[in-house]
Amino acid sequence: MASEGRCVAAEEGLRGVQAQWARAKERYATMRGEWEERVRGLKEECMHAQERHDALQAACEEEVMAVQAGCEERLRTMDEKMRALQAQCTRAEDRYTALRAGCDRVCASLMS
Repeated sequence: MASEGRCVAAEEGLRGVQAQWARAKERYATMRGEWEERVRGLKEECMHAQERHDALQAACEEEVMAVQAGCEERLRTMDEKMRALQAQCTRAEDRYTALRAGCDRVCASLMS
């Protein structure tokens, strides 16, 4: 009888362990499902963030290229203006030299 009591107690203990095991498996399955859902959500967020990053980067690159093109155009324009001013200065210096030479000749002829 005592051994029969021990068997009953062992069977009850086994059923308790099996019930605990079943609850643990359920908790694991639930937690795994929750984590998988969170991982999917995070992956989706990352994908959207990457898309936004790519769009912003493309817009920035486009803006940089536009600014650079504008700067290059302004630089060409300024170079052209500078060359024109240098040519004007050279012509003015040539006129001054010619006038000075003319004045020197007039003064020399008056002095003689």
